[in-house]
Amino acid sequence: MFKLTTSAGNSVEQPVRPGDRFSGVLVVQLNRPISATQVVLDLTASERWATTLKGTTRPERTQFFAPSLVLWKAARNGAANASTVLSDGLHVFNFSCQIPNLNYPQNVQSPEFDITYLLEARLMAPKDYGGEQVAGKVAKDLFFTPLVVLLPSPEPHVSAETLFFEKKGKRGKAAVEVRAVASSRQLLPGGKVKIDVTIKELSSSSWTRVIVRLFERTR
Repeated sequence: MFKLTTSAGNSVEQPVRPGDRFSGVLVVQLNRPISATQVVLDLTASERWATTLKGTTRPERTQFFAPSLVLWKAARNGAANASTVLSDGLHVFNFSCQIPNLNYPQNVQSPEFDITYLLEARLMAPKDYGGEQVAGKVAKDLFFTPLVVLLPSPEPHVSAETLFFEKKGKRGKAAVEVRAVASSRQLLPGGKVKIDVTIKELSSSSWTRVIVRLFERTR
């Protein structure tokens, strides 16, 4: 049995922010003795997206950060791949972690793209011919909330842009002017915000639709 928990009042289920520190406990219940080399705790942040090349779509993944914390390690005593037999029963490992002080985006999940933050504990065991292998592991999702910098402004957030017709890759005459106004003066993660969008026609030429996207940017 593997069980990964954090201290009372600072649950893994609560959002974490850059620089936050939290402590916890890893509980390992063994029903038989096992030869082990170390117990490692990994804190990882990664993103996945789909790329299309010559009609073939394949997933890509990269890591933002991946700090590791060794909770326990077998004494080497001169051996290159030292191991210790952990007895059957209950083994408890305390830990303290700190989120890197970097302002990455919050969790995102979609079929084409996702950003995930994960806390994973691994019990490592020696291989027969050298090296290590994973004997058991447990993982918990972390929910990350970036820091929000609010610029002091008494006015609503306003964005306006002129869109042009395009033909054969070349820009033509002005088509419409799009203006978006966020009525809230504070944009906070998880909060609701009303956005009013107005479209002003600048040409008598016909058009079918205007696509407006809302992007989140952190720094």
